[in-house]
Amino acid sequence: LDWISNILINPLTVSDATAAGITQDLRNNARPVIYDESEASSKIESVIDLARRMSSNNGNKTLRGSSSGKSLSNNTNTIFLMGSIQVARLKSSDRSRFFIVNMEIDKNQDQQKYEDAKSDAEIFFTIKERIFAYAYKCIPSILESTKVIRKYLINKKIESRQADQLAACLACYYVYYSPDPIDETTAEIMIHNLDLLESDYYEQNKETDQDDCLDTLMQ
Repeated sequence: LDWISNILINPLTVSDATAAGITQDLRNNARPVIYDESEASSKIESVIDLARRMSSNNGNKTLRGSSSGKSLSNNTNTIFLMGSIQVARLKSSDRSRFFIVNMEIDKNQDQQKYEDAKSDAEIFFTIKERIFAYAYKCIPSILESTKVIRKYLINKKIESRQADQLAACLACYYVYYSPDPIDETTAEIMIHNLDLLESDYYEQNKETDQDDCLDTLMQ
């Protein structure tokens, strides 16, 4: 998490923080949030609820009352990265909003692999402002690529919210190969090469037969 924190620009890095504390510190700034030691607890459940609300860019404000009689508003759309030994319990509505990444234990204790990874990270530390500027410049391409990739995923029967998440990530991934929007053929090849439709993420988050039946009836 320290490496990732150093790569990002002005993240909010916390541990043992409440959802209210995070909201008040963020105010209306879309700073990425890094939450360390996010072990399962009622406090973390509230933080996960906050992350869910902040993942929806629907323009709705979150209003809270105060002792002064004036409402406190928040309308932040941002991302969360959470680290823990045990994964916190996720509701069904949250599973497709989070990627769960398991750290693999290096049984051979290969020090060279660690040094190589550390060296790669240190390169990012020195150019992170340029990477951010490039990504900002490419936002129109990213948005267009997101639409193309999402359409392809939906046609492959990927659940809508899962397609939203995957499409945004893949569009950002692709922009570092080309500043131009992706086309349908390239999107199909990229997704095939990444084996996303055969991944654990897809299997764990795909709709059940009952969900698929309900979606079909509601169309």
